[in-house]
Amino acid sequence: MTAPASPRLSVVIPTLGRPILLQTLDSLLRTQGAADLDIVVAGAIPDPAVREGVRERAERHPQIRHLSISFPVGDSSEKKNAGWRAARADIVAFLDDDVVVAPDWPARMLGPFADEATAMVSGPSLVPPDVGLFARLAGLALSSPAAGYVAWRYRADRADAVSIKWSKIIGCNMAYRRNVLEDVGGFDPAFWPGEEMIASFRTQERGHRLMFEPGAYVYHYPRQSLRRFWKQIHGYGATRIRLFRAGVEVELSTMV
Repeated sequence: MTAPASPRLSVVIPTLGRPILLQTLDSLLRTQGAADLDIVVAGAIPDPAVREGVRERAERHPQIRHLSISFPVGDSSEKKNAGWRAARADIVAFLDDDVVVAPDWPARMLGPFADEATAMVSGPSLVPPDVGLFARLAGLALSSPAAGYVAWRYRADRADAVSIKWSKIIGCNMAYRRNVLEDVGGFDPAFWPGEEMIASFRTQERGHRLMFEPGAYVYHYPRQSLRRFWKQIHGYGATRIRLFRAGVEVELSTMV
């Protein structure tokens, strides 16, 4: 197999080199239209077994490229920026390195971009069926009305793509037009973690359309302990405070 000359979609995966990265890659390679993907793994991989797993997959599937990079400040932001700048397609998606994508995820993610007004697309992050009880309860909590603004991002209960505000995107499952990323300056390392949110706010500020595509879902492996779950929720709150200080619009649901 050779790398596609004109890939339809580039997929950037910023990573710390966790073993689950291999599962993310395998799910992408199983999707319908996988041959038209350009996949960029961005991050140093300390674990030799994981590093070898990526190398073997890249050898069999030349559309996979590995950028062995790390940064002392704003690591995830900088990896995303390096990834989209190296991307070969005009539409660039971003996935966390601990997700499994839907079988038709590429087509679903690309669908809303058929409208030239669409600048950015995000999709749901669902709880995988093969996780323990606590992880499932954590996922249910995040998708419930009590979770406020984040609940939208953890459900796939709509049939069609809808226009959304910047605060409804989810960073582990999103895609941009490359020229829009250039326009907003990519992902600001000063806002890490939470660089995805300030980028979506700046995209909306410039008058671009943001869409949510329920069919472009991923299964995102959640925090599997109370301590890690609490750390996740604390991180959401800290990110919102940074965003408010940066001058984003204040939403009551976000504050709750």
